[in-house]
Amino acid sequence: MMNNIIQKLLSFAILLGSVFIVNLGFATQDSAEYVQPYLVVGDNQYILRAVTNLPKCPTVQWDAQKAEEMKVRVAGAKISLRKKSDVIESDFPVLTCEMVWPKDAKEGKVNNQVFKRPANEIKKIIVIGDTGCRLKGAENFYQDCNDQSKWPLAQIMANAAAKNPDLVIHVGDLHYRESPCPDTLPGCKGSPWGYGYDTWKADFFVPSKPLLEKAAWVYVRGNHEACSRAGQGWHRFIDTHSWDEKRSCNDHSNDLIGDYSEPFSVSLGKSAQFIVFDSAKNANKKITEKDESFLIYVSQFKTIEKLALNKKFNIFGSHHPLNIVLPSKKKESESEYQLYPTGFTNILSGLNGEELLKSPINFTIHGHNHIFEAITYDINRPAEIVTGNSGSSLEEYGDVKIALTAAHKKLMKIKEFSSYQDFGFGTLERQDEMGEKWLFTEFDVNGKALLKCDISERTVICK
Repeated sequence: MMNNIIQKLLSFAILLGSVFIVNLGFATQDSAEYVQPYLVVGDNQYILRAVTNLPKCPTVQWDAQKAEEMKVRVAGAKISLRKKSDVIESDFPVLTCEMVWPKDAKEGKVNNQVFKRPANEIKKIIVIGDTGCRLKGAENFYQDCNDQSKWPLAQIMANAAAKNPDLVIHVGDLHYRESPCPDTLPGCKGSPWGYGYDTWKADFFVPSKPLLEKAAWVYVRGNHEACSRAGQGWHRFIDTHSWDEKRSCNDHSNDLIGDYSEPFSVSLGKSAQFIVFDSAKNANKKITEKDESFLIYVSQFKTIEKLALNKKFNIFGSHHPLNIVLPSKKKESESEYQLYPTGFTNILSGLNGEELLKSPINFTIHGHNHIFEAITYDINRPAEIVTGNSGSSLEEYGDVKIALTAAHKKLMKIKEFSSYQDFGFGTLERQDEMGEKWLFTEFDVNGKALLKCDISERTVICK
């Protein structure tokens, strides 16, 4: 009885939150027609998707052919609590629809939105990461989702769309609203929360609309999209595999299936490709042979090595960095900064020594830490970019600005290092015909260029 009362109160709170958010432009009233088309990139295929609150899927017109109705990927549903300890059900009152892009089609039209088939030679890529608005009661942390200066995702997405990219790479953590905002906090008051569609819509679909409708997206899964968190929405809306109830994260007894997916590659041109690695279950702690993920990741890293042989220049993408420079946590440390490993760094060390990822993997790109960093090592190792600063609350280092001296670099075996500790996004632009040289530009929320980083071989040099 008490549980029923709690559920009704929570449902009522969510309803009130939805009404409030409508006034802020984050959501659409239930009575209004809602169709959000978007294009995702999988393993050697493009998939046109749409999320809609209408009773059937929208139509898609390929070139001048007769329009045909998109297929239902998964119907709307209210998912029972995964565990007794959970406090809110995940409600998805929408259809997720999809169609694989036909081989010969040049464009697809959903409603009045036209999507062009991405070019074979990708020249400009938008790179974003860690975008959602952080609401986490366990840490007593509530980001001001209603204040664009405190959660600037809509501004970032609009300015990124204005760059006219051929492709978008999101390096993970799309969803952050896990707890209800206290009524005493106007900065996030009325926000939806939990793992259902109302939260996905507010945290991702609505602010991302300008960029979703501009280009195809490649998604790198983050720990916020693990089954124990927002994995249900990940598999409904983002994952490029065919729908499989066992992979859906709806039943926690199947999490060993739903929490992992095989690496795949996305061609960027004649000599270049982007390799996607799902690190949703990677923890910041050291992964050992006792962990369920150890053998899975060992096998997947061997797959990545095989994929890398298909192209001369390889960009490896995972949500979690291989290493990250952060202020030292230990007072007795010989430096105020340290190069911190993440959960699978020791796995890669066991496989490949200090190189971590074998050539021809040239550089890696990540999120997870809410900061921008570019690292070139003084040892044979891929250069690294961390770009997890596209909306979620920034890292709290106080007045510390990460700037390495020659002594710091020597200690950490770093040759080149750059850092930016505010909100922003990046572009990757091809600099040669083959795709073996790239320019990464870090922009602020207004689209102003801050850093330009030349990428070639295994170096990232910013100025």
